[in-house]
Amino acid sequence: MSKTLLYARETGAFVNGWYSDNFDRWEAARIAYEGGQDFISANLVKHEDETTKSFDRRNAIAVYENHTRMVVDTYTSQLFKRSIARQKMQGAAGELLDGFFENVTRSGVSADEFFETFTQRLINYGACAIMVDRFDSVNAQTRAQELGGNARPYAYIVEPQNLVNWVLDEDNQFEAVLIREVFTPKTSVLEAPGIPVYRYRAWFRDRWELYDIVAGEAEGEFTFKKTAEGLHNLGQVPIVVSYFQKAVSDGVPVGPSLVDDVAAISKRAFNLRSLIDEQIWQQCFNLLVVGEKLFDRINGFKFGVSGVLAQYEGEPPPFYLSPKMEVIDNLASQLKECQQEIRVLSGLGRLSEGASAESGIALAYKNVDKAALYQRLAQTIQDAEIRVTRLALKWFEIEDEPTAPKYEVQLEPGQIDDELNRANRFSVLAGMTAEPLKENVKQAVISRFSGQVSEEKLAELLADIDTNFSVPIAPDSLL
Repeated sequence: MSKTLLYARETGAFVNGWYSDNFDRWEAARIAYEGGQDFISANLVKHEDETTKSFDRRNAIAVYENHTRMVVDTYTSQLFKRSIARQKMQGAAGELLDGFFENVTRSGVSADEFFETFTQRLINYGACAIMVDRFDSVNAQTRAQELGGNARPYAYIVEPQNLVNWVLDEDNQFEAVLIREVFTPKTSVLEAPGIPVYRYRAWFRDRWELYDIVAGEAEGEFTFKKTAEGLHNLGQVPIVVSYFQKAVSDGVPVGPSLVDDVAAISKRAFNLRSLIDEQIWQQCFNLLVVGEKLFDRINGFKFGVSGVLAQYEGEPPPFYLSPKMEVIDNLASQLKECQQEIRVLSGLGRLSEGASAESGIALAYKNVDKAALYQRLAQTIQDAEIRVTRLALKWFEIEDEPTAPKYEVQLEPGQIDDELNRANRFSVLAGMTAEPLKENVKQAVISRFSGQVSEEKLAELLADIDTNFSVPIAPDSLL
């Protein structure tokens, strides 16, 4: 963390209290998703009596199974298996948005790519923002010249670590926000690269102001220096904030994340795996046990990984001492429990995990929450895109209401049959007879697919069950 930001957090100079309280959580979520050495260094726990040599060795060989990225990317992928359907608008709005959706960020990122990345950030952090700005063409005098030239809207994602302060009105709408930006001074290829620095952009309902942070004379003193400013006629701060679940307080751009608990369990699983590796290093190799006299003669030699151990009572023939494996088995069992807990907690586990002989309807109700989560997430991203599009048009004084894109969870053709088969197998285990079993399967299908397939398709599935249902025979592996 930069010295400037540390100063800001400690003194409250310009950082919102919600920001200060949640910054460490957001950084932990970022590191958990990105993985790599940053995660290892931040999360590998050194035990009280562990030697530095042992800890350094564990750090060097540590492996992080990135459960956080698996959860985030799996949920995100359900919305972006296919291109998002967008209905073209007519006239000037359509022309403007065609270019905008092809290149949302001015760096060649399409709308699908942009909102897929936004969805990942939203799930990981719990809340995330998008700023919508405009790039002005040179020498344009009229709106027609702007639309015909290079003037265009663009957007960029603002992670919660970079939305450092905000002011809300009595209706909990933004009066102003302060955005942290990373700026790298431009240099030629024959010069040393510029050093990235933070600068801060304040957005208001009628203007924006750009500030650099300048160190004061005394240690730890910093002041703002305005370096640029501009006006706009939007009548609002051009920011869109979305939440994975809900805001911690009305209007506050902070919310709980899907992976908060997953990240904590992942940290425990990561340390358990590291301990298993250390136990293997220390204990899983045989020790050569020899008598005292022989030990004195061969002590200078290397005997595999673990070496040689002297026995001082009598002079038995040399033998190998094999360590017990209970410690490693116990750690491995705990690691497996952590991994299963992550899958169940995230909603991505198999239907059979953690279940013995539950009925199909019980298992269906376990999954209906996941289906509802998918639908809610799809609606959240759809709403975010509509608001971003509305701001993009507003930058060019176009008041046309944008058409809604279609975000939906894409169900593969085989999923319906799979759900039926699972419901059948687990219902058989519960010892149901034919009629209750058929009704149970029908309820499972209704719970699982209501709202995700058309009413006609759902009726077709239920009618097929009535006509063709038969009591299945449970496989031996399930009995």
